[in-house]
Amino acid sequence: MAGFPYATGQTGQVRSDGVQSFTASQRAKMWTRFLTGNFGELWVAELEGRIVGFASTGPPREQPPVSDLELGSIYLLAAHHGSGLGQELLDVALGDRGASLWVLDDNPRAHAFYARNGFSPDGAYKIDEHFGNVREIRMVR
Repeated sequence: MAGFPYATGQTGQVRSDGVQSFTASQRAKMWTRFLTGNFGELWVAELEGRIVGFASTGPPREQPPVSDLELGSIYLLAAHHGSGLGQELLDVALGDRGASLWVLDDNPRAHAFYARNGFSPDGAYKIDEHFGNVREIRMVR
Protein backbone atom coordinates (compact mmCIF):
# COMPACT_ATOMS: atom_id res chain seq x y z
CA MET A 1 0.00 0.00 0.00
CA ALA A 2 3.03 2.26 0.12
CA GLY A 3 2.44 3.19 -3.52
CA PHE A 4 -1.33 3.59 -3.18
CA PRO A 5 -2.41 7.01 -4.49
CA TYR A 6 -4.29 7.76 -1.27
CA ALA A 7 -5.09 11.35 -2.08
CA THR A 8 -7.12 10.50 -5.17
CA GLY A 9 -10.31 11.64 -3.45
CA GLN A 10 -8.93 15.11 -2.90
CA THR A 11 -7.87 15.89 -6.46
CA GLY A 12 -7.72 19.66 -6.83
CA GLN A 13 -8.20 20.21 -3.09
CA VAL A 14 -4.80 19.19 -1.73
CA ARG A 15 -1.70 20.67 -3.29
CA SER A 16 -0.13 17.94 -5.40
CA ASP A 17 3.36 18.85 -4.18
CA GLY A 18 2.18 18.27 -0.61
CA VAL A 19 0.79 14.86 -1.43
CA GLN A 20 3.51 13.77 -3.79
CA SER A 21 6.26 14.89 -1.42
CA PHE A 22 5.73 11.63 0.49
CA THR A 23 8.16 9.13 -1.02
CA ALA A 24 7.31 5.44 -1.32
CA SER A 25 9.80 4.84 1.50
CA GLN A 26 8.04 7.37 3.76
CA ARG A 27 4.66 5.83 2.97
CA ALA A 28 6.00 2.34 3.69
CA LYS A 29 7.31 3.56 7.07
CA MET A 30 3.95 5.19 7.84
CA TRP A 31 2.02 1.99 7.05
CA THR A 32 4.51 -0.19 8.96
CA ARG A 33 4.18 2.10 11.98
CA PHE A 34 0.38 2.02 11.74
CA LEU A 35 0.13 -1.73 11.30
CA THR A 36 2.64 -2.67 13.99
CA GLY A 37 2.01 0.11 16.49
CA ASN A 38 -1.52 -0.74 17.62
CA PHE A 39 -2.84 2.62 16.40
CA GLY A 40 -6.21 1.23 15.42
CA GLU A 41 -7.85 -0.91 12.79
CA LEU A 42 -7.56 -0.95 9.02
CA TRP A 43 -9.97 -2.26 6.40
CA VAL A 44 -9.30 -2.55 2.68
CA ALA A 45 -11.60 -2.75 -0.32
CA GLU A 46 -10.22 -5.23 -2.82
CA LEU A 47 -11.46 -6.01 -6.32
CA GLU A 48 -9.87 -8.66 -8.51
CA GLY A 49 -6.85 -8.89 -6.22
CA ARG A 50 -6.20 -5.15 -6.26
CA ILE A 51 -6.63 -2.77 -3.33
CA VAL A 52 -8.98 0.02 -4.46
CA GLY A 53 -9.64 1.69 -1.12
CA PHE A 54 -9.16 1.61 2.62
CA ALA A 55 -10.49 2.96 5.89
CA SER A 56 -8.87 3.23 9.31
CA THR A 57 -10.16 3.92 12.79
CA GLY A 58 -8.48 4.44 16.11
CA PRO A 59 -8.49 6.46 19.27
CA PRO A 60 -9.05 10.20 18.76
CA ARG A 61 -5.85 12.17 18.15
CA GLU A 62 -7.05 15.42 19.70
CA GLN A 63 -7.14 16.19 23.40
CA PRO A 64 -9.56 16.32 24.97
CA PRO A 65 -11.34 13.83 22.72
CA VAL A 66 -14.90 14.53 21.58
CA SER A 67 -15.63 10.83 21.00
CA ASP A 68 -14.15 7.43 21.81
CA LEU A 69 -13.35 6.68 18.17
CA GLU A 70 -11.93 8.58 15.20
CA LEU A 71 -12.32 7.70 11.55
CA GLY A 72 -8.70 8.39 10.66
CA SER A 73 -9.02 7.84 6.94
CA ILE A 74 -11.27 6.61 4.20
CA TYR A 75 -9.99 6.66 0.63
CA LEU A 76 -11.20 5.14 -2.59
CA LEU A 77 -9.67 5.28 -6.05
CA ALA A 78 -11.57 7.78 -8.19
CA ALA A 79 -12.63 5.07 -10.63
CA HIS A 80 -14.71 3.55 -7.82
CA HIS A 81 -16.42 6.73 -6.56
CA GLY A 82 -20.18 6.27 -6.59
CA SER A 83 -19.88 2.46 -6.60
CA GLY A 84 -21.03 1.98 -2.99
CA LEU A 85 -17.60 0.80 -1.85
CA GLY A 86 -17.03 3.95 0.21
CA GLN A 87 -20.30 3.31 2.04
CA GLU A 88 -19.32 -0.31 2.61
CA LEU A 89 -15.96 0.75 4.03
CA LEU A 90 -17.64 3.23 6.38
CA ASP A 91 -20.23 0.67 7.48
CA VAL A 92 -17.60 -1.96 8.23
CA ALA A 93 -15.25 0.49 9.97
CA LEU A 94 -17.84 2.22 12.17
CA GLY A 95 -21.11 0.34 12.09
CA ASP A 96 -23.51 2.52 14.07
CA ARG A 97 -20.90 3.71 16.58
CA GLY A 98 -20.35 7.37 17.27
CA ALA A 99 -17.09 8.82 16.00
CA SER A 100 -15.26 11.96 15.01
CA LEU A 101 -13.37 12.68 11.79
CA TRP A 102 -11.49 15.44 10.04
CA VAL A 103 -12.40 16.36 6.47
CA LEU A 104 -11.18 19.01 4.06
CA ASP A 105 -13.25 22.14 4.48
CA ASP A 106 -13.48 22.52 0.70
CA ASN A 107 -14.84 19.03 -0.07
CA PRO A 108 -18.63 19.23 -0.45
CA ARG A 109 -18.88 15.67 -1.79
CA ALA A 110 -17.30 14.30 1.39
CA HIS A 111 -19.42 16.59 3.59
CA ALA A 112 -22.58 15.25 1.92
CA PHE A 113 -21.40 11.65 2.31
CA TYR A 114 -20.72 12.10 6.02
CA ALA A 115 -23.96 14.05 6.58
CA ARG A 116 -25.93 11.15 5.02
CA ASN A 117 -24.23 8.98 7.62
CA GLY A 118 -25.20 11.13 10.60
CA PHE A 119 -22.11 13.35 10.94
CA SER A 120 -22.26 17.10 11.40
CA PRO A 121 -19.60 19.80 11.86
CA ASP A 122 -18.96 20.72 15.48
CA GLY A 123 -17.20 24.03 14.78
CA ALA A 124 -13.62 22.82 15.26
CA TYR A 125 -11.08 23.29 12.49
CA LYS A 126 -7.34 22.96 11.94
CA ILE A 127 -4.74 23.69 9.30
CA ASP A 128 -3.04 20.51 8.06
CA GLU A 129 0.55 21.37 7.22
CA HIS A 130 1.28 17.87 5.88
CA PHE A 131 -0.95 18.46 2.87
CA GLY A 132 -0.02 22.01 1.93
CA ASN A 133 -1.71 23.99 4.72
CA VAL A 134 -5.26 22.95 3.88
CA ARG A 135 -8.09 23.68 6.25
CA GLU A 136 -9.94 20.71 7.78
CA ILE A 137 -13.10 20.72 9.84
CA ARG A 138 -14.15 18.18 12.43
CA MET A 139 -17.42 16.31 12.07
CA VAL A 140 -18.98 14.11 14.78
CA ARG A 141 -21.91 11.76 15.25
